Amino acid sequence: MEILIGLPESGGRLATEAEVLDTPALVSASAFWNGERFVLPGARIVTVAGRKVREGSRLDGLDVALDSAGYTAMVNPAWGGKYPWTIAQYLELALWLRPRWYSAMDFCVEPQVAADRAEVERRVYETAANLLRTFGLVNQWRMEILGQIIEAGSDPHAAVQTSLDMCRDPMPILQGWRTDDYRRSIALTGEALSIAARPWPSLVGIGSVCRRELSGPAGVYAVLNAVDQLLPPHVRLHLFGVKGNGMAELAACPRVASVDSCAWDDGLRHDLQQQRRALSRAEGIDIREASKRIPSSEEKRATAMRAWLEGQQRRAGAPPTGQVSLFWRPPG
Repeated sequence: MEILIGLPESGGRLATEAEVLDTPALVSASAFWNGERFVLPGARIVTVAGRKVREGSRLDGLDVALDSAGYTAMVNPAWGGKYPWTIAQYLELALWLRPRWYSAMDFCVEPQVAADRAEVERRVYETAANLLRTFGLVNQWRMEILGQIIEAGSDPHAAVQTSLDMCRDPMPILQGWRTDDYRRSIALTGEALSIAARPWPSLVGIGSVCRRELSGPAGVYAVLNAVDQLLPPHVRLHLFGVKGNGMAELAACPRVASVDSCAWDDGLRHDLQQQRRALSRAEGIDIREASKRIPSSEEKRATAMRAWLEGQQRRAGAPPTGQVSLFWRPPG
């Protein structure tokens, strides 16, 4: 099982540290959004097969995956509970960034976003519908790229492969809150794949797990058990923002290919705030002055990221406790 470290920024010291650690990373689409369009710092624009592509960025040299930032978009008051970018803009970002994979633009269902069952069910449906819309745009772009390459005199067979490589499909996301929601999401995703003439891919994401308990009837383990029973044997899973104390169990599950988390950054902010409050009380100064005396820094964040990753790798390598051993059977 791979652990992708969450990067809250589009480059800089943290990206350099991830590269030094030789670890894959997950970066959010929101890190590139300037309010009107996506921007890749340090990139230059070139034309490939008639389409403008940005080459070179602060993430060059890093094995990076791209998240659509669905939860961030839905809870950001300035964005009105919806994505501020279009599918086309997001696809263009994926084309520029060339990540190992990019997640489809899904619709999360955490209680902070979906207030009732009707809204949960609507968002599960919209996640599959949006996947189908994305496939349609991918097909259109592939045909445009293919036409440009053939018109330039290239071999048609090579041109087909180039168009496929340049404009790849997104990683589908399964959404839900209860286990039955995920079962329905699998059925709807299967319909979208069938309509788009796609097979089930080798990797699928599980959404709405980062704020969920591991155990219980709607816990992460129960969700994984439900989807394991329905997905084709070759399909493996990426879990977004899973809790660290479940690493040993998840690492022992053949279905789980990878997980990610930005908990290291949240943990550092919490620790710094605790230190500032303690200083404020001890010296009778306000919190703003304490913040000046105990500032955050890129170096502190890089150190926290390294320590977190090493801790999670140790957890993933530990023997599982057996909490999910009854669920899992090797695919195939």
